[in-house]
Order: sequence, then C-alpha cells, then structure tokens
Amino acid sequence: MYPSKASRQMTEEANHAAKAQCGARGCPLAGSISPYFGSGIQYFCRHHHGANPKDWAKITEDVRRGILTADNKTTEEMNTEAQDWMRSKGVTGEVGSQEWKEGRAALIAELMSKKEPSRDWAKQIVEDWNDGAYTSRYGYELACKALRVEIEVEV
Repeated sequence: MYPSKASRQMTEEANHAAKAQCGARGCPLAGSISPYFGSGIQYFCRHHHGANPKDWAKITEDVRRGILTADNKTTEEMNTEAQDWMRSKGVTGEVGSQEWKEGRAALIAELMSKKEPSRDWAKQIVEDWNDGAYTSRYGYELACKALRVEIEVEV
C-alpha cells in the first residue's frame, strides 16, 4: 500500500521545516548546510556546521547573545538587504523567479570576473582573534585554513 498524496505532502512539508531549523539544540538560526550532502538527515547553520558537538552549547549561547550574527540582524533583514542591493545593481523580477535567478547569476559572474580572490577576510579574523575581539573558534580555524597557517595550540 502506498502513502496517500496528502500523507506524502505532509512528509515533504515536515522535511522542509526540519531543514529550515539548525539541528543544534536551541539554535535560533536557519539550518541550510548538511554534512550528509542533502540527504535530508540534518541541517545546520553556518556556525554549528563542522563544529564539535561538545561546542554546540557555547556556539548557541554566542548566537543568542548576538556575537555570531552579522550586525545582530535577523536572517530576514539580511536577506532583504541583499535583495535590495541586487535590485540596485539591476537584478529584476520576483525573488525566486527565473528572471531573478538569471539576473543574480549574471551579477555574480560579473563580480567574480572583476575581483581577484582575496584572503583579507581571513587575515582580519586572525588579527581580531589575536586581539581578543573575535570569539568563534570555528571561524578562526576556517580563517587559518584559508590562509594555510598552523593554528597555535593553547597549553
């Protein structure tokens, strides 16, 4: 016996809802990165993805205190700003439409062709970490990987 159409739809909606929330307990951020390559098992936010589960509580605390967000803005506010910026650069159409996707892809291609890859973001994170102004160990480790430098081990 096959599940009904309504049952399949409910399952799909539940799967989508589960993907929308970070898999780390208590994290208020959306989960969009899966270590299982889109199998739908579990999705994490950018801060919890790849982090040791033992560190999740501290990461969640930092997220909730606003330390690990961009200017303490909600995802909706950041999305709105990004969309407004893309519109200012000539991207048209309704968000998610084919016209929007094509315009966004063209804008990204144009920007990528103009800029040389930079590691300035990583240098800034490492400098801030050394000064005590940056507190995400995971972000620091990613910056070190990007710069191909050894992470100093605290004794």
